[in-house]
Order: sequence, then C-alpha cells, then structure tokens
Amino acid sequence: MKIFKGYTKKHSRPIRLMYIALITCLTILFTYLIVNGKFTGELFRSVAGIDTPELIDLYTISANNSGLKRKSEIVLMPIDSCSRHDVTKVLECLNRMPVAAIGVDVSFPYPESEDASLLQAIMSSDRIVMASREHGSYFEEALVEQGISFGSIQLDMNTRYDIVRSFKPAEINDADTIWSFEAQLMRMVDKKIDRVFPIDESSYIAFSKVRFDTIPAMRLLDAQADMTMLATDLEDRIVILGDMESVEDMYRTPLQSDMPGMVIHAYTLNTLMKKRHIDSIPVRSSWIMAFVLCIVFSFLMLLYKWGGADKEGLFLRGTQILLMFFVVLGGVYMFDEHDFYIDMEPVFLALAIQAVVSDITVGLLAYIIKSDEK
Repeated sequence: MKIFKGYTKKHSRPIRLMYIALITCLTILFTYLIVNGKFTGELFRSVAGIDTPELIDLYTISANNSGLKRKSEIVLMPIDSCSRHDVTKVLECLNRMPVAAIGVDVSFPYPESEDASLLQAIMSSDRIVMASREHGSYFEEALVEQGISFGSIQLDMNTRYDIVRSFKPAEINDADTIWSFEAQLMRMVDKKIDRVFPIDESSYIAFSKVRFDTIPAMRLLDAQADMTMLATDLEDRIVILGDMESVEDMYRTPLQSDMPGMVIHAYTLNTLMKKRHIDSIPVRSSWIMAFVLCIVFSFLMLLYKWGGADKEGLFLRGTQILLMFFVVLGGVYMFDEHDFYIDMEPVFLALAIQAVVSDITVGLLAYIIKSDEK
C-alpha cells in the first residue's frame, strides 16, 4: 500500500507499539462492554455466568484431587435401613460415649408408638442438635420448649442447575438469629463462630482435601462390636446421623452430581471448624490481571516477524495457551492454599478476544508490509 511505502521498514517498531496499545485497549474495552453492558452483560451471565458451573467448581475439583486428604474430626453415621426404634437405641448408645456433639439430620414427620423413648433419648443429652426444615419433625416445637438445639438447613441452591456451593451460618429474622444446622453443631464446641464467618451472608463450602470416617449406625447395635474401641474412635468427635442413600436428600455439588445431604453438612461443618472462609478477590483485581496479561501477550507480538513464518504465529498461540494454563494454576493454588477465590472471567474473556483481535491485526499488517515491499 503506497501510504506505507518506505515507512513500515523505518518505523516498524513504533507501528507495532501503536498497534499493540490499540489491541490492548480494544480488548479491555470489548471485554468490559460484554461483561457489564446492559444487554450483553445479562446475555453473557445467562450463558457463562453465575447461573452455570463456575470457575470455582474447577478450582474445587483440582484442589480435591491434589495431595493427601486430611482426616476430619467429623464422623458420618448412616442410618439407612434403621427403624425409629433403632435410631433411639443408637442415640442412647452415643449419649454414653465421649462424643463432642451429635447432629441428627433426620426428620420424624409423623408419630409412632415408641416415640416416648426417642424423645427421652434426645432430651437426655445436651450435645444433640436436630435438623430443622420445612415439613420436618412433628415434635420440633415441643423439643424447642425443652431447650433442645435445632439448626435450620440453609444450603444455597439459587442457581440454574441447583449446584450447592455455599451456605449461610445463620439468618437474621428481625431480632432473632436463626442458626444453621452446621453452625449449631459448631457452637457446641466453639461459641466464637462469628469471628471468622459473616453471620447473615453466604460463604463458599470448602469441598477439598478432607475425608470423613463412616461408621454405619447398625454397628453400634451389633452385640459383637467392640464398644470400647468405638468409644475411643469417637472421642471428642462430632457425629452426624442421616440418610446416605435417600434419593430425596441428594444434591448436585462441584464434586459430584448426587452428594448426600449429610455429606454436604459434613463439608460445611468442616469449613466452619477449620475456619476456611473463602474470600473473593475484588473484581477490580481481576480486571487489573486481565490488563497486565494482555500487555504481556501484546509485547510478545514484538517477537513476531509480521509477514514471516507461520511457526512464529504458532509460538504466539502456544504462549497464549500457556498464559491461560498458568492463570488457572495460580487460581487453584490461591484457592487451595490461601482460601482466596479469584474470578478469572474477565481474564479468560480478554485473552480470548485478544486472540481474535491480534490475529486480525497481524494478518492485516502482514498484508500491508508485503504490499509495501513490492
């Protein structure tokens, strides 16, 4: 092209810097408009935003699959195939053991003939927390009047695919604090729960690097079981009773599509006990990262001989993929080791847009330079 005649060779570096600055600015501008635009923002979030599987799910899966899983102080005790009479006997047995707390994630919606013994087993312990839910146990009000602790089920499932990622330690209703099931169990061993977790705000559940011992409830009723060994194993630990196989109590989580509710309670309780409050990095930090990475990739374009071999273009594309990989790796590390969640949405979108813009720009400049050389 005549307007570039002789100019591209003498001033190729200023031209490159000018186009690199243009690419970076256009990339950030387009990314910001897509994410925050009145129409495009709603469209983007509906397709790849908070209502679909999030990046935090990738962080969770990666963190859970790396390294050894730590043994938890929480014990799962499934009561599947247990009658109400069996549950009563199990509670009576646990009451005689040195457990720290007992969580009963079981509903008793209708009365039975032997409920007097069940109520007596519940009221004879000051370490029991009963789960409270809509259409729950028919005797809830009577037990509350007797001072028995109840905790509400407050799993956050307000997403399109009902993926459980977060919970609320409590809800403030007028002047009353309605504690969650997990928070009530935590308060049995530590009254200072509000020092780490915001009370009436959602917090992420740390689904990573922990394993829970499982002891079937029927084992406590086995006449041949070594009760001394069981008591030693359960000493100062929190026991959660619940259904492990009930289809009605299965939920979708980042780790699996059908996780039992009692297991989610265990992960949530472990999050509280280990004080793993996962903080979200401010959004502006993600935009700063996007801007910096775009500049880094743009300056790598200075190495590219516009109009040169295709292998240099492949080098740039490979470099961009590596940048994305290290961004994910860094996000997983910060999430797993430091309990920070970095939303990389602007970063990935910016790098993807920049790939398209840079390809168009490089192709255009290669054409101009080749035309100039002719």
